[in-house]
Amino acid sequence: LGYKDYETPSAADVMVNAFRRYLNVAARQTQDMGMDSMARAVLPDNSHNGGYNDDMLRSTMLDRYESHTKHCPICKSALERGQAKERRLGIVQTALLGACGASSTALAGLGICALATTLAIPGSVFAITAGLVAATSGTAFGVSKQKALISKNNQQFVFEDYVHADKN
Repeated sequence: LGYKDYETPSAADVMVNAFRRYLNVAARQTQDMGMDSMARAVLPDNSHNGGYNDDMLRSTMLDRYESHTKHCPICKSALERGQAKERRLGIVQTALLGACGASSTALAGLGICALATTLAIPGSVFAITAGLVAATSGTAFGVSKQKALISKNNQQFVFEDYVHADKN
């Protein structure tokens, strides 16, 4: 594909088109001088769908980890820190869900004991146990939201699908 294959109606595109025309002329002159490899670097390629490889997977084409993150020390360390934080939040979330399950089991046990026996269980014990269930389940929900946010941030270092229609 060459610059003539695209419509560039804006006045700002005049210089782009002029540069592309100059580049094509220079490449053809370079080719005439016997330097084919240099000319092929800038000349349009019409051999295979305009030079695009349609067989390449989208995930391979948009892979940020292989093309940038693993080579950039700043991005690599940011990804490692984010993954470590995501693992820690996963452990905290599991502990909170376990505590929530234990609290709700204790609450159910207290209710059964109160109904099945004549044992008087103070209302404050029920209130404290119910509060523990609510607190641990609410905190576990908040941690899961935080973990999802960090996971989404980490994904930007690895792969992010780009759909122009969704970027309005």
